[in-house]
Amino acid sequence: MRKKLLCCLLTIVLSALPVWGEEEEAYIDDTEEWYVDDNYALDEGSDGTQDPLEVDGNYALDAGSDGTQDPSAGGDYVLDAGSDGTQDPSAVDGNYALDAGSDGTQDPSADGNYALDSGPDGTQDPRAGEMTNPPEEKEQESAVETEKSPEKEEKVVEKTTSTELIIPNGDKEIYGVLYTPEGDANGTVIIMSHGYNGSHNDWVKEGTLFASKGYTAYAYDFCGGSVNSKSSGKTTEMTITSEKEDLLSVINYFKNLQEVKKIFLLGGSQGGFISSLVAAERPDEIGALAMYFPALCVPDDWKNNYPDPADAPETFDFWGMDLSREFVEDVQKIDVFGTIGEYKGQVLIIHGDEDPVVPFEYSERAEETYENCELVKMPGEGHGWSEEALQKVMEMVLEFFEKN
Repeated sequence: MRKKLLCCLLTIVLSALPVWGEEEEAYIDDTEEWYVDDNYALDEGSDGTQDPLEVDGNYALDAGSDGTQDPSAGGDYVLDAGSDGTQDPSAVDGNYALDAGSDGTQDPSADGNYALDSGPDGTQDPRAGEMTNPPEEKEQESAVETEKSPEKEEKVVEKTTSTELIIPNGDKEIYGVLYTPEGDANGTVIIMSHGYNGSHNDWVKEGTLFASKGYTAYAYDFCGGSVNSKSSGKTTEMTITSEKEDLLSVINYFKNLQEVKKIFLLGGSQGGFISSLVAAERPDEIGALAMYFPALCVPDDWKNNYPDPADAPETFDFWGMDLSREFVEDVQKIDVFGTIGEYKGQVLIIHGDEDPVVPFEYSERAEETYENCELVKMPGEGHGWSEEALQKVMEMVLEFFEKN
């Protein structure tokens, strides 16, 4: 009898023990607990709240049912979330930052340690990376990297800054963006003029590249030169003469800065046309002139459209922009090839041979007109550059400026 009782007790004890090698699934209030890589664990309940378990002492986040977070950080960082579900990260050690929109989703910008993916239901699915130690702190500013030489596999990183700069032109204001190197500038300013109905945004890549090489570059909006212009004036007030005055005002501004030793011009399409006219008017102040498919055909085009300028409507739409009769009257007075040759400095023209807007022949004639001009034909390119061609074109312009 005593032996039977001992056997029963032993059976009960053994049945209560877990089977060797099996993992026990733990559920607390219907919440599932999981671990990622021993760095941390998040415990997410069915109500969408988070109750993290601190594993390695680095940090813990405690989320209440109202969606707010009360961080208990280990010195690495702090996250602060408002009751609207948005997150305002303050990264202490520069390792990472999280950006959460008002919809509660998260768009992590991680440093390789981990990433958080937040689904539409507001849950978080952590994915830990292989790195256990944080990387060295990196600058968050954008930089342009250029390979120095394949043999050394060494990279030179030049940081650039872009800032808004407004330049006065009489009772008007010219809006532009100034691209500058982080270090010492080389004393040369490159002024970039956009085409018809373009804007300063057309020159972001060029401006960044030039600044990374030590130049100061300025891209601006012609007054009334675009429906997207941030400068003063209406498009119906814009003429070729008014755009010339804008560029002259920009040149005057930089010319009067003590640190500026040289000024280069770069223009695209109508901006190239304007640059050619201004270089001819101020030949001694322009160190070099580069142009993309310059619209030297503009006066001829408008003579064909309205042989008698008086026949032009008082205002009319042209390629998505309202112009005035004054524009037509003004442009027809310009003798392009009797003017641009007054500039005796170095000129670079880059033009696609399939340009449907500005015939390539106009650039060929310009090459004959200038005393020192290089014309580069871009096979298969139109009025604008493909991505591949743009890289080549920018390198050509940079090399041209560096030689001058």
